[in-house]
Order: sequence, then structure tokens, then C-alpha cells
Amino acid sequence: MVNGEHLTGNEQDLVQRVTFATSCLSVVGTLLTIAGFLHQRHVTRELALGKKLWLILSVMDLFMAVAYALPGASSEGRSAVCKAQALMITFFEGSSLLWTGTIALYLYMRICTSRSSMRWCHVAMAVSVTWPILATILQAVYNSVGYAGNWCWVPATMHGATLWRLFLIYIPMWSIVLFCTITYIIISVHIRRTLKITPLLESEARERVSRQLRVLLFIPLLLILLRVWGSANRIHDILYPDKHIFWLYVAQVRLLRGFEW
Repeated sequence: MVNGEHLTGNEQDLVQRVTFATSCLSVVGTLLTIAGFLHQRHVTRELALGKKLWLILSVMDLFMAVAYALPGASSEGRSAVCKAQALMITFFEGSSLLWTGTIALYLYMRICTSRSSMRWCHVAMAVSVTWPILATILQAVYNSVGYAGNWCWVPATMHGATLWRLFLIYIPMWSIVLFCTITYIIISVHIRRTLKITPLLESEARERVSRQLRVLLFIPLLLILLRVWGSANRIHDILYPDKHIFWLYVAQVRLLRGFEW
């Protein structure tokens, strides 16, 4: 998240324009992703759950992009649009993170364990639904919404704003990033060990599996790359509240959702 309270008018205008542009691209990307999933009519029963998870994640990312595109900041926290934007960011950002973690768990269960263990995926799905709802309700009840500089979320002027931001987004975010990183490493190691004990596998198939392994290892790196800028800026704001680094505000506008996956 960016707050942008210390940016100049021109800097805020630039960040808002970049945010709107990338949000529009994200809408296009997620709609293409959703259309692609809906076009896949012949999916085996074993892979149906995975398809549903990816589809749900794409829908969450779509509405998150819409939330960031709303002109909530133009009212400086005095409109219903601003409050709607703040609550939508909390709900859909949190949902996107949790569904990303659920997909990692699904892949682990499908590749590394037996089918009977898939019940844990349903537990993760339940958490992915209930946690964003509870977080959004708490934010609304305590009215921790308002103008946050470049859009509306938790205003920096609010008492306990840092704790709210950590609670709503940053702690869940880095917990999911850590979980996904560990999970994909475990999956990669499992696949490599499986390849070693199946020497009769054709070279073409081995090359295909190797490419898939590289993709698996790339996913946590992508997650970290996309999330690190917002956290770095938040830490800087906490340590140096009267200063700002403009390029960090621009760098963390990473809303090319849909194209990421």
C-alpha cells in the first residue's frame, strides 16, 4: 500500500495516473484469464478444483483492480466512493493473497501427497472466504477508512494506523509469500527426486518437467518482487515519517493482475 501523504501535488497526480493505467491493464488481463478458464470445457474431475481456485483468484484480482481504479482519493476521504474503495481494497487484496496461498497448498497436495489430503484445501478455502470478510467488517465497524494519499484505505492520521495496516495486509501478505516460497521449493524438490527414480522417462518429457520446475521456482520470486516495494516504503515511512522516496511510491504500483499468472 502507498499512502502518499508526503508527496507533492504533481507526484500524487503521477502516481494516481500510473495506478489508474495499470488497473485498467489489470482488468483486461484478468478478464482474458477468466475467459480462458471458461473456454476450457473439457477438464478432468481431478483438475476441476484447481481450475476453480484459479478462476476465483482471477475474479478477486479483477475486483481489486476495479477498486484501485475508483476515484476515491479525489474526495480526500469525504465520499461514499472513498469508503467503498478502502473496504474493497482490504477485502479483495486480502482475498487475492489467501487464494494464492490456497493454490500453492492445492499444488502441494496434488503433487506430493495423496488425494485424501485434499480436505486441507477445503479448510484453506474456508479461511480464504471468512478472513477477508472479518477484516473488512472490523475495518468498517471501527471506521478505519479514509484518505490515504493516492487512494483511500487506512489514513495515516488515524490513531494506530500502522497496526491496522500491518493487521489488514502486511502480516498476511508476508505470511503467504513465505508459505508459497517454502511450498514451491518442497514441490520442486519432490519432482526432482521423482525424476531420479524414473530413469525411463523420455527426454522430451524430462525437458517439459524441467520447464515446469523453473516456472514453479519463478512464482515465489515474482511474489516477492511484486510485494517488496510496498513493504519497503511502509518501513521507510515508519522510520522516517517526514521524508519520502518518490520512486518507491511508483515502484509499488504493481497491479498488473491477471498478467502475473
